[in-house]
Amino acid sequence: SRSRVYAAVGVTRRGRRGPLSSRASVSLAPPPSSPGSLDISYSETALTVRWAAGDRFPPPQSTGDERDGSLLPSRRLVASARTTGYHVYESPRVGPERRLTSAPSADSAFVDSRMTWGAERCYVVRAAVVDEGRLTESEPSDRRCVTLTDTFAPASPQGLTAIPGEGAVSLIWQPNTESDLAGYLVLRDVGETGTFAPVTAEPVRQATFRDVVPAGVRAAYAVQAVDAAGNASAPSALVQETAR
Repeated sequence: SRSRVYAAVGVTRRGRRGPLSSRASVSLAPPPSSPGSLDISYSETALTVRWAAGDRFPPPQSTGDERDGSLLPSRRLVASARTTGYHVYESPRVGPERRLTSAPSADSAFVDSRMTWGAERCYVVRAAVVDEGRLTESEPSDRRCVTLTDTFAPASPQGLTAIPGEGAVSLIWQPNTESDLAGYLVLRDVGETGTFAPVTAEPVRQATFRDVVPAGVRAAYAVQAVDAAGNASAPSALVQETAR
């Protein structure tokens, strides 16, 4: 492929030249076209940046003329040293960009596992061509930003068990494993009304609870897990028990 090589040399006032600097090679091939608009989605554990596939890259260059629809054996397409793909950059509103890909990716998606709730993430993508060790990039895509908001509820508590006691019902269940778990809401329905209400004003931290109820009163219970952002799980399976 066509390129130019540059070097600098110092010259004294008397016209004497010093040693050459290191050489820099610059490709003369046209840059690839910019990727299309970005789409960002995220889960509890990772953020995914996607962009339109099928962006145009410069075609391999021919070393000669074609005859009768075919190239002469000594004038084949030069493409073996060329690779194409995309570089993904974090592009904050304030401050310098930072490249997140170590090498051009052939995929049209990038997964970023740096999840911090409340943080803003901004990205641009550039199409990239590496030709004989020289990197040429397109103009950046439009910047796309997203603020990471925790809207993901914990899993429903499992294994809820009720144990009757003297004037009380003790509840126990399997602890949830979410790292941002804030506690549990214990829900109770007395008298089979079909209406469940929290037993305590605040979530309880332990996976156990002792509810004081009059002897002979039958109550139904369910438990919800709550995370630090206030997201509540679906209720657990119901259990019913009568205090002695």
